[in-house]
Amino acid sequence: MPSLRTITKRSRRLFHRCLRYAANRRSLAAAPRYDGVEGPVVIADLTRPDWTRYYIPILAALHAAGLTVRLVPRFSFLSEAGESFHRELFAQPWIHPAPLPLPRGDAILLSDNPSGVPTRQPGVIRIEANDPGRTIGPGEMVAPFHLHPKYLFRPELVAGTGEAHEITRTIAVGFCGNVDPRVYDNATLVDRGGIITRLALIEKLRREFADRVLYISRWEEKSALELERPSRPIVIVNSFKAGMHGNEYFEFLRRCRFWIAAPGIGSPLAHNFPESIAAGCIPICQFPELIDPDIAAFTLHFDDLDEFAARIEEVLQFSEARGSTMSAQSTDFFQARFELKRYGTLLRDRAEGGLTLRVRRGDLDTAGTLLDPPVGSEAPSTL
Repeated sequence: MPSLRTITKRSRRLFHRCLRYAANRRSLAAAPRYDGVEGPVVIADLTRPDWTRYYIPILAALHAAGLTVRLVPRFSFLSEAGESFHRELFAQPWIHPAPLPLPRGDAILLSDNPSGVPTRQPGVIRIEANDPGRTIGPGEMVAPFHLHPKYLFRPELVAGTGEAHEITRTIAVGFCGNVDPRVYDNATLVDRGGIITRLALIEKLRREFADRVLYISRWEEKSALELERPSRPIVIVNSFKAGMHGNEYFEFLRRCRFWIAAPGIGSPLAHNFPESIAAGCIPICQFPELIDPDIAAFTLHFDDLDEFAARIEEVLQFSEARGSTMSAQSTDFFQARFELKRYGTLLRDRAEGGLTLRVRRGDLDTAGTLLDPPVGSEAPSTL
């Protein structure tokens, strides 16, 4: 029998889940109900709030492709959706509640409930996790690791990136992100696949390029002015401490020619990769092939810290013409593979025959295997 302390803890957790569910449900209730007579509709029946960083781009893309989004207000999803970007999602004017039982008709059903959705059913997008060693077969594709959700709700920040390579880039190499060692010096990354943590990359820069690195740990008004004519070619912003806002972040991105696409907490890639190419930066990263084999033309990669340092030295000598060409390729790739309307149209079209959309959980073995589908299978579409 559980102890009183355990019962109290569980009761408190359930109470907070109920409060969260009520708050999120109110946000959805502010929108009109689905009556089954409007235009194209996608009904999202979701249960996994920990996958929301994938769900939000999927839902935003389907909306951009002309579909109305209806979310089933399940307790299991709404009660655990406590991040700020969850609240922003539920407040979007294009997402509305859907009733139970689910109306089908011509609506597309998006669901992560494998027991309730058969595989390859026409009009259904079924979301599943990738299992280690699994390849992508017919009727499947891999969901891309997109921009951070908070930027998808502010398209004005990313608007105009198609001309990003024409902007005067005053910074040779840049990085902005959280470098808190308690979070981003993850030994699991190293042990699992030899992934170099972002903290190790930044420390290597500060040690070997000390006289060429401008390290900003406190963002002030003068910081933005300093980036217009920086005193050093390499600029690192510790966003965890500096407090840089979204508009300042994208302005910083647009000023950088090269970008250190450092890994996330438990993944070799993070949101900063698509965010950097959205702004026309040229990524420097360890595993660019995990996004797409075609990006080798406009990325620089490294296998160890010494090669990383050599790459930094190399890019500091890049000609303006070569850098501009690669920046243009970077921006074009983002528009072709990540632009929301194109992504949503692809999902909508593939859903007609039934689609299984696989969420890549970030482990290196799984992602690496996805690049080598078996003979006769569909090529893995990562957008």
